[in-house]
Amino acid sequence: MSTRLAEWTPEDSDALDVEILVECRRRAPMRRSKMGYAERGVMITAARTLAAKGRDDEAIAEHLGITSRSILRWKKSLAASGEAWA
Repeated sequence: MSTRLAEWTPEDSDALDVEILVECRRRAPMRRSKMGYAERGVMITAARTLAAKGRDDEAIAEHLGITSRSILRWKKSLAASGEAWA
């Protein structure tokens, strides 16, 4: 990597955080139960970060290893609580 640490922007840091979260989720053993509260919060944050980067729902779902229906539920939940998606 040719970029020095001093040249990193907050956006670079967010993108790296998302990649780390996604890789951790991919490596974790799949559970038969639903996603836990803490894991769901992390995944929503990752999805919102990817949406802010301009990815559409299908690309986000594929990248995170979830269904696009989950993203639609999260958007609806955030809208009901008054929070913006991206």
